[in-house]
Amino acid sequence: MKLLSCLSALLALALLTQCKTAPPPAPGDGAYRGAEIKAYRSGYHHGFMDGGNGLEEDHERYHDEYQTGTADVFSRGYRVGFEAGRQQQSHASAADQERARRVGYDAGRADSENSISPSYKHHRADYTTATETSYSQGYAQGYHDFRTQ
Repeated sequence: MKLLSCLSALLALALLTQCKTAPPPAPGDGAYRGAEIKAYRSGYHHGFMDGGNGLEEDHERYHDEYQTGTADVFSRGYRVGFEAGRQQQSHASAADQERARRVGYDAGRADSENSISPSYKHHRADYTTATETSYSQGYAQGYHDFRTQ
């Protein structure tokens, strides 16, 4: 009997790992059904992550996530998600702003020391949309401080 329980549990676990779950609900997905709802939700969640991480808006990087017939729906979901992710990241804490300013300062100083033209955008991976202003201000100050020494 114990062996049968163990085999049943293993079989259930194996079946669960074979299942592909649909992405969780997304705002606006009520207008879609079937493959379209899956595409919309997937687009929304990819867009949300990209927007929140400060990436460029480009749903086509996920071309393997949708079919030709659901490309428009995926794109709509992606755009809505991207904006939601970008908006969520537009509010950074004071500590995050200060950290971005310090990191920007160091990057600006290093660029100035190495005679690299001043552009904080060379360091895009160091800041988010929420901390870009603080980072750019720190960068400009660091670049300027080294030049005036």
